[in-house]
Amino acid sequence: MSAPGRVCLFGEHQDYLGLSVVPSAINMRTAVKCYDVAASSKRVVINAKDLGKTMELEIKPQYDFKDSDLGYFQAVLATFQRHGYLDKVPGFTCDVSSKIPIKSGLSSSAALLVAFTKAVATLCKVPLTPQEIGWYAYEAEHDVMGIPCGMMDQLSSAIGGIIHLKCSTPPVITPLAAKVAGIVVADTKIHKSTSNVHSVRVKETKQGLASLKKYIDFDIETTPWEEIEPHFKNLDEIERKRLTAVFRNRDITVKSMQLLNANALDYPAIGKLLTEHQMYLNKYFEVSVEKIEAILANAIKAGALGGKLTGAGLGGSLVILAPGKEEAVSKAITESDGIPYVVAVDQGVH
Repeated sequence: MSAPGRVCLFGEHQDYLGLSVVPSAINMRTAVKCYDVAASSKRVVINAKDLGKTMELEIKPQYDFKDSDLGYFQAVLATFQRHGYLDKVPGFTCDVSSKIPIKSGLSSSAALLVAFTKAVATLCKVPLTPQEIGWYAYEAEHDVMGIPCGMMDQLSSAIGGIIHLKCSTPPVITPLAAKVAGIVVADTKIHKSTSNVHSVRVKETKQGLASLKKYIDFDIETTPWEEIEPHFKNLDEIERKRLTAVFRNRDITVKSMQLLNANALDYPAIGKLLTEHQMYLNKYFEVSVEKIEAILANAIKAGALGGKLTGAGLGGSLVILAPGKEEAVSKAITESDGIPYVVAVDQGVH
């Protein structure tokens, strides 16, 4: 079984607000290979190849999640318990390896959850669809582990390709036919904790939305910016900044759909929109850092059409659009002390 990492093309920090996002699965994958299956056993042996360690866990209804390396595996089993399938899970051994750098904003944790969920479902003979696998993985991280993530990462990894995802319950997913070429990922080598970044911005943003509700009855999805913005004078500075990013990037994501649904892709327009998105993430959502901005500026000088951070921010990676200029942009990323990866849109879990 294997599942891809992902980049968020448009809609960063929007999924936990129920807004729409446009992620793309990429051909950097996490693989889970299962063997030594024994129905009589209630133990799972995990050979974490990248960590160089072997771990064991008991198949049981509840876990304390004290071991961070085991936590994601435990959370998947706990999710199968929530759905009434735990008794069907046999004991097994699995080898886990990944081509996705961890804590890089490319959803290494979501890919692990999705691949392991697929593996367990297969062993249980539970016929989950890719969307259901993504939802189980989301439940494992969000509900079981209590991490304040959105649903974009898990669903993008499970379904694959480029999708438009309305982050409602249930989610509304529209696969996009756009064949975007020339994607270069830049790993900044600054690894931050996603949960820490998310928890602070979630709190600030939701507080801002609650404050705004006192002055205008609005729909976060549809009320025009021009009607909302005059009421920002009633908010404090942090609330104004965060909500400016939310609503402006909401509108950018809507524009991106028009571009990505066109018969012929307007790459310069898509690149410009990516960079505009990044400006709001930097100046108003304040999740960028100097190194991200420097890498992007140097990539554009080398011929890239635009780009933005992908992931929670304050480190991690950028997604850069550079069709035909991948080599020059990769060189610029390396010279900016980043790690370049030329990637392609990939299929989902299998």
